[in-house]
Amino acid sequence: MKFPFTIIKKYKTLKTKDDIYDIINSQGNEKLLYGLRVDKFYSEFKNNEFKIYRESFGVDAFLENYPLITSRILNENPTKLEVEIKPNYFNIIFFGIFVIVFISGSIFLNEIEINGVLKNPNLLERFLFSLGGIIPGIWCYISFIRPIYKTEKWFVEKLNLKEI
Repeated sequence: MKFPFTIIKKYKTLKTKDDIYDIINSQGNEKLLYGLRVDKFYSEFKNNEFKIYRESFGVDAFLENYPLITSRILNENPTKLEVEIKPNYFNIIFFGIFVIVFISGSIFLNEIEINGVLKNPNLLERFLFSLGGIIPGIWCYISFIRPIYKTEKWFVEKLNLKEI
């Protein structure tokens, strides 16, 4: 079963298995923004499978949380890979709760009490209440959803992959 935001695709490349392992092992730390942000790479190899995890450290306001890449070599000549890119669902669900609660609350809010007086909220009050869902929604997209597609693009470029 494929979960939302999970990417499962098959690729082919002209590189051999050893070339792929060498490229992945050669990934050290990447320094971005003059060293204010550092990306570290962790990799694990088992038979015809490998996993890559990329972690970001630094002073960015929205540090991207990159997903786990799991790849399996299906064929050696030409080299065919099955790639699965899976995000951290806990964080996406956590921020999604704020989006659902605050935006639906701003739509269906009927009466509010201010100084003991009941009144219907005006458009500005509804908008301010919905910001409690809009801001975490944007944060979730920038930090957790957008890096999924950036990771796929990075992986395809590093190994010169072509989708089957």
